[in-house]
Amino acid sequence: MTLDTLSVITAHAKELDEDYTFHISGRGEPTLHPKFSDVLDILTPFKVKLSTNGNRVDKYLDRIQKLKKVDYSIYDESKLTPQEAISKYNFHVVDKRTTTRNTYHNRAGAINNELTVSNPRHPKYGLFCEKPFYVVYINYNGDYNLCCNEWDTPTVLENVHTQSIKDYLSKNNILKSFQKDLLKGQRNKSPCKECNKMMHPKAVDFLDKLKYTIG
Repeated sequence: MTLDTLSVITAHAKELDEDYTFHISGRGEPTLHPKFSDVLDILTPFKVKLSTNGNRVDKYLDRIQKLKKVDYSIYDESKLTPQEAISKYNFHVVDKRTTTRNTYHNRAGAINNELTVSNPRHPKYGLFCEKPFYVVYINYNGDYNLCCNEWDTPTVLENVHTQSIKDYLSKNNILKSFQKDLLKGQRNKSPCKECNKMMHPKAVDFLDKLKYTIG
């Protein structure tokens, strides 16, 4: 992502009334960004979460440890153990090792193996998914994509250079169309109909607390 695009995003964010957190993540290691220090500078006024594999954190450690949260993604080939990541850096460990996990999202059909979930349907809420309701996924080029789970050819709903985040959330008809399906417990359109992501337990708890009925 260019710094100009990031600056457009932060300008949009200042228009929002909701409490939000910037999540620096992506399809690759965020700290490999050639201007990662500048990215952190632009995001200084905001609450920021970082997902990292940890390989370059020492280079930016003093700044990274000031962020709201750092998710340290542990893979089979990771250099640090989960215990070291917690004790040395005070990171939150997200375990992504194939040796310890037995369920994976299929990335909207992009990944299929014996470890992926076979049935994402919830007994009460059907195929509801919380992602398009609480996450705004913005790609490196400023495109609003439906979801971070969509890998092959991300659905483009608009772009930050032509629609503000506030207008995207309140007026984007493509987004509303996906939300309406999910509120019926349905996944009728791609990429949702190819995706096997299960409802997050916190989303289940939230809907249970509201005594919400899907459909």
